[in-house]
Amino acid sequence: MRVRSGGGQRGMSMVELAVVVAIMSLVMIIAIPQIVGARRNMRASAGPAEVKAQLRYARQQAMGLKRAVTFQYDTVAREINVIQHNGAGAGVFAAGNYPRTPGSTLLRTIPLATGGVAPDEIVYGLPPGASAAPLADTTTLTAPANNQINITFQPDGSVIDAAGGTANFAMMFYHPDYAEATARAVSVLGATGRVKLWRFTDVQTWVE
Repeated sequence: MRVRSGGGQRGMSMVELAVVVAIMSLVMIIAIPQIVGARRNMRASAGPAEVKAQLRYARQQAMGLKRAVTFQYDTVAREINVIQHNGAGAGVFAAGNYPRTPGSTLLRTIPLATGGVAPDEIVYGLPPGASAAPLADTTTLTAPANNQINITFQPDGSVIDAAGGTANFAMMFYHPDYAEATARAVSVLGATGRVKLWRFTDVQTWVE
């Protein structure tokens, strides 16, 4: 039996039609996992990319306003806060209630769990299978204090600690169900304030 098209053109036999359907089905079977994986990786990279963007924003604000500005990440709320201080230098840390110091201004709040990403899909820490060795820029995972990571930029763009010395930071994120495939890291070099985004590879290394 042949399925004929209009205009007197030769039709397609049922066997030929079945072959076409089988080929299309096979293509879909191969393509769907790749599409799902690409979508998963895109969603997983969105949060760390936002972290990188807000770190750069905090640094730009510190340099432009000539005030210390703190990037804060809450590992429980999965939320970024950018806070402008009424001053600069190590004195900011001693001003009381750091990072919400007296006279400080909350510039913005950015939740990472948006766009269909559930909070439990964003895990902070070293992903299973990843080495605790430093990243290529010598930074290592920063442990939260009271569920927070606070990175304070100075008017010259650098990052310092409470003692006034430069401080490096590295934040790592992953999806609990696809840890190695979705792992990303964001590092900050205190001397310059440079921010880098890293991804974990299938050869167990971090690359920019």
